[in-house]
Amino acid sequence: MEELKEKKKECGKSINDMDIESMIFDETDKYHVLAVEFLKGIIEKFIGTPSYEKMKKAEDIRIFVGEYMDETEMIYPEEK
Repeated sequence: MEELKEKKKECGKSINDMDIESMIFDETDKYHVLAVEFLKGIIEKFIGTPSYEKMKKAEDIRIFVGEYMDETEMIYPEEK
């Protein structure tokens, strides 16, 4: 954030701190989507590991991904 604040000085008053914060939040959405897609890609491999098999768990376990206290998406079992 501090690096962006230094760079904004080159733009004069056309960019303010709220603009920078907005840009950061826009970028975090992209990283969230990337993380969700990554987890979707490896969930089957995770389910097949010996350590997961040894875990005590309910028969109808579901695994969700999402932000804390926000919307989630079920990644296991795969929705049909």
